[in-house]
Amino acid sequence: MEIADLRDWIIVIYGILGIVVLLIFAIMLFLIYRKISSILNSAKEVTDTVRDTVVDPLRKIQGFISGISKGIDIICSIGKRR
Repeated sequence: MEIADLRDWIIVIYGILGIVVLLIFAIMLFLIYRKISSILNSAKEVTDTVRDTVVDPLRKIQGFISGISKGIDIICSIGKRR
C-alpha cells in the first residue's frame, strides 16, 4: 500500500464521518425545534389566557374611569366659564 492509497482512504473515511456528523446534527436540530415549538405554543396559550382574564378587564375599567374623569373635567370647565 502506497502513501497515495492511504491518503485516499483517509479522505474517504473523513468524508463518511463528516456526512454522519451532519446527519446527527440535522436530526438533533429537528428534535430541538419540535421541543421548542411545543414550549412556545404553550407559552402563547398562557399569555393569551392571561390577556383575556386580566389585561382586557383592566383595560375596560381604565377606559371607563378615564371617560368618567373626562366627563367630570368637562362639567367642571362649564361651571368655571360661567
